[in-house]
Amino acid sequence: MTLLPDRDSVRAFLEESYRPESPRMQVMLGSPIPEIVEEEAVRIVTAKGLVPDRRLNRLQSRPGESALRTDDVVDFFQRYGHEYCAALFPLSGGLDRDRIAAAAAAEGIDVGWTDNDLT
Repeated sequence: MTLLPDRDSVRAFLEESYRPESPRMQVMLGSPIPEIVEEEAVRIVTAKGLVPDRRLNRLQSRPGESALRTDDVVDFFQRYGHEYCAALFPLSGGLDRDRIAAAAAAEGIDVGWTDNDLT
């Protein structure tokens, strides 16, 4: 599990993990994700010559719910993980980090965990 306490660590994680090669062209941002993380993801994807609107995907909670469910994240990885290089999630939110890390690793996805109070 990779903890990303600040903007520089998010940048370094994405620079290392985001190696877009077909079909792995995507970055997942688990909601809610700090704005700084999204800004860095946009910067990295753009630097690779790709369009962020097509390569950054925000996994949202179910309608009427305020937080992602671990089962939904695991299911998403099992179905679509072959399209992703990296995923970033907030530390808060009650997700089972071990289960998510295992599901991501099974699909070859690097996972980073961010603090909501990034600087």
